[in-house]
Amino acid sequence: MIVWPIIRNVLKGTGIISVRGFRQWWQSLPDKKRRYFFHSARKKRHELILLITLLGCCFYVYHWKHLQVAPVSGRERFIAFTDYQFEKIMEFNAQKLCANLKEKFLPANHLYYGVVLNTLNVLINANQDISEVKDIKWTVAIVDNPAVNAIVLPTGHIFVDRGLMEFVHDVDQLAFVLAHEMSHAILKHTAENLSRLQLVDYLVISTMTALWALMPNDGIAIVFHWFLNKVVNVLLDLPYSRFLENEADKVGLELAAKACYDIRCGTVFWTMMSLAEQLEGKSKPEWLSTHPSSFKRAELFDCFIHKYSHVRHECKCPPLPEVDPRGILHEMKVKVDNIVTARKTRARIERLKIPLPNHDKDHFSRSLTVDRITGREFSVKVGILPGVKDPDASGDKEEMNELKDKNIENNIEETVINSTSTEQNKKVNK
Repeated sequence: MIVWPIIRNVLKGTGIISVRGFRQWWQSLPDKKRRYFFHSARKKRHELILLITLLGCCFYVYHWKHLQVAPVSGRERFIAFTDYQFEKIMEFNAQKLCANLKEKFLPANHLYYGVVLNTLNVLINANQDISEVKDIKWTVAIVDNPAVNAIVLPTGHIFVDRGLMEFVHDVDQLAFVLAHEMSHAILKHTAENLSRLQLVDYLVISTMTALWALMPNDGIAIVFHWFLNKVVNVLLDLPYSRFLENEADKVGLELAAKACYDIRCGTVFWTMMSLAEQLEGKSKPEWLSTHPSSFKRAELFDCFIHKYSHVRHECKCPPLPEVDPRGILHEMKVKVDNIVTARKTRARIERLKIPLPNHDKDHFSRSLTVDRITGREFSVKVGILPGVKDPDASGDKEEMNELKDKNIENNIEETVINSTSTEQNKKVNK
């Protein structure tokens, strides 16, 4: 599968050159010769139909032989290669990704590691009944990247971006993001997507070859070729990608519910993402995106709260806190709507930034219930990815001190800016 992109391009190029030559040869034939070939094809139509039927049966058997049942969701899907082949592919990708990100790994004594490791330990130990969770050796690294994202590979490598840690309000929100990304690995969505893309490539190559043979000239063939790629992307690739994201959301919600996290915080996280996209002007039509819209994901989480409340009860989790974390959303929406309206009318206002809490140890520990962390021994523990800097090294300690000083300066500067803005607003109101 690693060489499939090369094979695909070779097949496309060979197909285009071959059918282009066939088209030129066909156009050079006299009408009498063309009629002869049409007549011969009509006489052998039964043989041609039989050949097409045999090819279709072979494809059906190949597809049936490669069907697998997805863990947790129980959905049947097509996987084109063996577990061993997929493992080797993912090991190669993991090594490549580690090499590319190694210089951006935060040192192992960084504050965020304790939060992420605790959250992952809770998630993994609460889901040991899933063999795909139990059999993987999980390791984590935090990447100095402002993006609000995390990556979990089927090999157990977990990469958490600094931007995600700065965006989430509490560990419940962090748990949902990590559980969602773990679900992609558990469900082997990468293997499924690669297998599906291979089938789609066969369809595209055969259709494209026919187009180049039937089109009267190269210009029209190029236009149809471009149009075909766009249609396949919008009608096949993007919807399937959104389907996999929705499935990972549902499975991730179940993983987090079994770990006794507040299942209402998933709605809060995706609503915050939707508001942030609205403020930054990054939102785009869902049908042109690989992911469902953040607003629809928040609605999906709301729909499943009742169902997964029963999962928490079956796992003997403590009751949900009386204060609903979704209570802050209405005020946030009003503020963002005011900002967007003011921008549209070109009003002179400062850009509103949703206030996020300071991410210190006290803030994160507030969201960890006593029975979930304190005094608990984990049967399985998540390790730190090899290649992360040694926390005991003097150079790393100096780097951590510089980072802390920088964070303190940024907090002071932000406080001054906020207080100045407040005073200006008071003057304007007067």
